[in-house]
Amino acid sequence: MSFGDRIKILRGGETQAEFASRIGISQRALGNYERNERTPDVDFAALVCSKTGASAAWLLLGKEDSAASQNPQPTSSQNESGPHCGIVLVPKVQARLSAGGGSLEANGDPVGSYAFRSDWLIRKGQASSMVLMDVVGDSMAPAIEDGDMVLIDQSQTGVVPGAIYAVGVEGGVYVKRVDLLPGVLVLNSINPSYSAIEVPLRGDLADTVRVIGRVIWWCREAK
Repeated sequence: MSFGDRIKILRGGETQAEFASRIGISQRALGNYERNERTPDVDFAALVCSKTGASAAWLLLGKEDSAASQNPQPTSSQNESGPHCGIVLVPKVQARLSAGGGSLEANGDPVGSYAFRSDWLIRKGQASSMVLMDVVGDSMAPAIEDGDMVLIDQSQTGVVPGAIYAVGVEGGVYVKRVDLLPGVLVLNSINPSYSAIEVPLRGDLADTVRVIGRVIWWCREAK
């Protein structure tokens, strides 16, 4: 059963126009999803789940018992905890971010995915812009160790001083605690063995600096 087939199950006896209106999208977009001519993202899945009560795991993957989803009950758009619609899968990319002296070591192609609660992701940021990457280097130790996996929201590029970001500078990519000074972006390490990196925001180097996204979570395997 395809994603489009599962959307049709959720629509039930409603017309496309009625269901599209309830979900908050155009009838044309709904038709594209039902014909599998448009690839769903996690934001659209979360929207459908919040409106129908379906499980995201079933909607996106077809891996749950669909019995409950075949007769979904209309729900309020959100409660205090946000839409409770199961899990979404966040892609892990092959690129390894250097937290030491580093570089972007791979091309960023997805190599897998990890499941997160959709309501938690929505509270943290824009789920469809999130990726997971491994970190190389110990400049952020002991908070973020060599080999840890970080969750980055690429929609959050406005710097909040003191927050941790993935930042590209020339050919290198760094995970750092970022501060702003007049005309300067300061990349701070937690490990005292590493000095701060000050990047001018004016001049030739300014064009080589890019805030990739905010690090909102990280984890490590037990050793």
